[in-house]
Amino acid sequence: MRQPRYRAFVKETGTMHDVTQLEWNGDGLKYVYVFPGVNRKYSSRETRKIYRFHVNEVELMEGTGLEDKNGVGMFEGDIIQVNWNDKRYPLSTFTVKWLAKDACWYFDGGEPEIDAKYHFEVIGNVHADPELVK
Repeated sequence: MRQPRYRAFVKETGTMHDVTQLEWNGDGLKYVYVFPGVNRKYSSRETRKIYRFHVNEVELMEGTGLEDKNGVGMFEGDIIQVNWNDKRYPLSTFTVKWLAKDACWYFDGGEPEIDAKYHFEVIGNVHADPELVK
Protein backbone atom coordinates (compact mmCIF):
# COMPACT_ATOMS: atom_id res chain seq x y z
CA MET A 1 0.00 0.00 0.00
CA ARG A 2 1.41 3.37 -0.97
CA GLN A 3 1.50 6.31 1.40
CA PRO A 4 -0.55 9.26 0.12
CA ARG A 5 1.49 12.32 -0.90
CA TYR A 6 0.19 15.81 -1.33
CA ARG A 7 1.52 19.13 -2.45
CA ALA A 8 -0.03 22.56 -2.24
CA PHE A 9 -0.04 25.53 -4.57
CA VAL A 10 -0.19 28.67 -2.40
CA LYS A 11 -2.47 31.09 -4.23
CA GLU A 12 -1.05 34.30 -2.72
CA THR A 13 2.60 33.59 -3.57
CA GLY A 14 2.09 31.42 -6.65
CA THR A 15 4.44 28.78 -5.26
CA MET A 16 4.31 24.99 -4.98
CA HIS A 17 5.24 23.14 -1.76
CA ASP A 18 5.31 19.63 -0.36
CA VAL A 19 2.63 19.08 2.28
CA THR A 20 3.88 17.82 5.62
CA GLN A 21 0.56 17.58 7.47
CA LEU A 22 -3.18 17.99 7.01
CA GLU A 23 -5.37 19.16 9.90
CA TRP A 24 -9.01 18.08 10.00
CA ASN A 25 -11.89 19.13 12.21
CA GLY A 26 -15.52 17.97 12.37
CA ASP A 27 -16.35 19.90 9.20
CA GLY A 28 -13.52 18.47 7.10
CA LEU A 29 -10.09 19.64 6.08
CA LYS A 30 -9.14 22.92 7.77
CA TYR A 31 -5.37 23.56 7.52
CA VAL A 32 -2.51 22.49 5.29
CA TYR A 33 1.06 22.55 6.63
CA VAL A 34 3.91 22.95 4.16
CA PHE A 35 7.67 22.96 4.33
CA PRO A 36 8.85 25.77 2.06
CA GLY A 37 12.29 24.34 1.28
CA VAL A 38 13.77 26.23 -1.67
CA ASN A 39 10.42 27.19 -3.18
CA ARG A 40 10.02 30.37 -1.15
CA LYS A 41 12.47 33.20 -0.62
CA TYR A 42 13.16 33.31 3.11
CA SER A 43 16.36 33.59 5.04
CA SER A 44 18.14 30.29 5.71
CA ARG A 45 16.90 30.37 9.31
CA GLU A 46 13.29 30.71 8.18
CA THR A 47 13.43 27.83 5.68
CA ARG A 48 13.44 25.37 8.58
CA LYS A 49 9.97 26.48 9.58
CA ILE A 50 6.75 24.76 8.64
CA TYR A 51 3.98 27.09 7.47
CA ARG A 52 0.26 26.68 8.00
CA PHE A 53 -2.32 27.77 5.46
CA HIS A 54 -6.10 27.63 5.64
CA VAL A 55 -7.47 25.20 3.06
CA ASN A 56 -8.99 28.14 1.12
CA GLU A 57 -5.51 29.65 0.63
CA VAL A 58 -4.14 26.69 -1.33
CA GLU A 59 -4.92 24.30 -4.14
CA LEU A 60 -4.28 20.83 -2.72
CA MET A 61 -3.11 18.12 -5.12
CA GLU A 62 -2.83 14.40 -4.44
CA GLY A 63 0.08 12.36 -5.76
CA THR A 64 -0.75 9.57 -8.20
CA GLY A 65 2.04 7.26 -7.07
CA LEU A 66 3.39 7.35 -10.64
CA GLU A 67 6.64 8.89 -11.85
CA ASP A 68 7.62 10.36 -15.18
CA LYS A 69 10.66 9.32 -17.24
CA ASN A 70 12.90 11.50 -15.03
CA GLY A 71 11.64 10.07 -11.73
CA VAL A 72 9.49 13.13 -10.99
CA GLY A 73 6.30 12.27 -9.11
CA MET A 74 3.02 12.97 -10.91
CA PHE A 75 0.32 14.86 -9.05
CA GLU A 76 -3.27 15.78 -9.81
CA GLY A 77 -3.22 18.91 -11.97
CA ASP A 78 0.20 18.21 -13.47
CA ILE A 79 0.67 18.81 -17.15
CA ILE A 80 2.52 16.00 -18.84
CA GLN A 81 4.04 15.73 -22.26
CA VAL A 82 3.94 12.40 -24.07
CA ASN A 83 6.50 11.30 -26.64
CA TRP A 84 4.75 8.72 -28.79
CA ASN A 85 8.06 7.25 -30.04
CA ASP A 86 6.78 7.68 -33.56
CA LYS A 87 7.91 10.45 -35.93
CA ARG A 88 4.44 10.56 -37.47
CA TYR A 89 2.91 11.90 -34.25
CA PRO A 90 3.77 15.16 -32.50
CA LEU A 91 4.42 15.49 -28.81
CA SER A 92 1.12 15.70 -26.93
CA THR A 93 0.24 17.35 -23.62
CA PHE A 94 -2.36 16.20 -21.11
CA THR A 95 -3.53 17.14 -17.63
CA VAL A 96 -3.49 14.53 -14.84
CA LYS A 97 -6.96 14.21 -13.25
CA TRP A 98 -8.88 11.93 -10.91
CA LEU A 99 -11.82 10.07 -12.43
CA ALA A 100 -14.12 9.47 -9.45
CA LYS A 101 -16.66 7.27 -11.23
CA ASP A 102 -13.94 4.73 -12.09
CA ALA A 103 -11.70 5.50 -9.08
CA CYS A 104 -8.58 5.98 -11.20
CA TRP A 105 -6.15 8.58 -12.49
CA TYR A 106 -6.38 9.56 -16.14
CA PHE A 107 -4.94 12.05 -18.60
CA ASP A 108 -7.59 14.59 -19.59
CA GLY A 109 -7.90 14.48 -23.35
CA GLY A 110 -5.73 11.39 -23.37
CA GLU A 111 -5.91 8.33 -25.49
CA PRO A 112 -7.24 5.08 -24.02
CA GLU A 113 -4.20 3.27 -25.45
CA ILE A 114 -1.62 5.27 -23.47
CA ASP A 115 0.62 2.93 -21.51
CA ALA A 116 4.08 2.73 -19.99
CA LYS A 117 5.86 2.23 -23.32
CA TYR A 118 5.49 5.95 -24.00
CA HIS A 119 7.79 8.52 -22.43
CA PHE A 120 5.87 10.78 -20.05
CA GLU A 121 7.42 13.96 -18.71
CA VAL A 122 5.95 16.41 -16.19
CA ILE A 123 6.36 19.85 -17.74
CA GLY A 124 4.24 21.95 -15.39
CA ASN A 125 1.06 22.27 -13.40
CA VAL A 126 -2.32 23.85 -14.17
CA HIS A 127 -1.97 26.26 -11.23
CA ALA A 128 1.64 27.38 -11.71
CA ASP A 129 1.73 27.13 -15.52
CA PRO A 130 -1.79 27.78 -16.88
CA GLU A 131 -0.35 28.85 -20.23
CA LEU A 132 0.62 25.19 -20.90
CA VAL A 133 -3.01 24.03 -20.79
CA LYS A 134 -4.48 23.80 -24.26
